[in-house]
Amino acid sequence: MVHIAVDGLSVVYRKTEPRPGLRGRLKDLVSPVRKDVWALRGITFEVEQGECVAYIGPNGSGKTTTVKVLSGILKPSGGRVRVLNHEPIRRSPEFLAQIGLVLGAKSQLWPDLPALDTFLFLKEIYRLSDSEFNTRLKYLSTLFEVEGLVRTPVRLLSHGERVKMQLICSVLHGPKVLFMDEPTLGLDMWARAAVHDFILKSVRDLGTTVLLTSHNLDDVDRLCDRIIVLNEGQIIYDGRKAALREQFNRLRKVSISGIAPGVQQGWAVPLEVLDEGPQTLTLVVPVETLAVINELAGPGTSITVESVPLEYMIRKLVGK
Repeated sequence: MVHIAVDGLSVVYRKTEPRPGLRGRLKDLVSPVRKDVWALRGITFEVEQGECVAYIGPNGSGKTTTVKVLSGILKPSGGRVRVLNHEPIRRSPEFLAQIGLVLGAKSQLWPDLPALDTFLFLKEIYRLSDSEFNTRLKYLSTLFEVEGLVRTPVRLLSHGERVKMQLICSVLHGPKVLFMDEPTLGLDMWARAAVHDFILKSVRDLGTTVLLTSHNLDDVDRLCDRIIVLNEGQIIYDGRKAALREQFNRLRKVSISGIAPGVQQGWAVPLEVLDEGPQTLTLVVPVETLAVINELAGPGTSITVESVPLEYMIRKLVGK
């Protein structure tokens, strides 16, 4: 079953460009210069029930704009969008009761009140029974290790603790579709692991559909089998993570320590320098040149060979 269907989605913002100087600003009052800025350019994709899809790309590529359209916050300029067979912008109660939205940079918590007060408020909004509310809150607060903090005023919590409380707000009602925009922003490795566990269990046990945007590619690697890469408002890759790795399976990341600076400039082999330090060198080379690289590095050096990381693959797709 298709939970998210996007067909030819476009979003155009109209931006005013101020003229320079006082005279220019006076002209702007009468005849402002406006310019159309395309955030999304006719993108199309579908997400099936129970999929966890990574929706990634550089800043300004249109990721958050897409999430806002799919959750009903933003009206599209063109195209057709359906989530759970609803048109998001209509924001019907039936639709809103079935989705969850996590915006890493936004919060629905009141700073001077305990998080529990917000949870109780959401309980009434989503019309949860006492048993549903208590069961879900106990499970989530235990998972995120905040059971002893729900009665503490939010302003007294650490950043990571506030993020955990915000995640609980977004999933307390048990949504069928979960939009997560930078959900692990500012979290330590233990808190990130708890978020990962929650998402994996939701997808596996409840069939929750997740659309995840994140600049932390550890999130993507851990959670998602499918990746959609966006650049300048257009989809440039939509496929399985394994298929993307297959495109780069003839390359290896080589880390060399104990090597003289700049020595690789004389090597007559294809290579790409990722990083260079006083006695360290990180390269990407074709797999067939590994033996040659080992000889060229010389005695006294230590070499580590790995598959190229997902970050490298995405940068190559985007062209940055």
